[in-house]
Amino acid sequence: MNALTKRTFIRTKASERKIRWSRHALTELAHESASVGDVETALHQAEVIEDYPHQHRYLPDCLVLAYVFFDEPIHCVIAVNIPQ
Repeated sequence: MNALTKRTFIRTKASERKIRWSRHALTELAHESASVGDVETALHQAEVIEDYPHQHRYLPDCLVLAYVFFDEPIHCVIAVNIPQ
């Protein structure tokens, strides 16, 4: 699975509001000014900036860059579960 496939999957799931959040992600988000909804909206335009195919976890993941409130950058590590 390449970065373009991951990006498309992430954007689609974000627009469908079908993102599953880890406890760690929600804990980190609690310390920020953005909400889950803000991040999901930002992920509609996310760009994969680093690709990690099965390096760290069971699922392939990637580091994405998105912008909350149109100008505040956020970085998210996202595991991608695309059925093969």
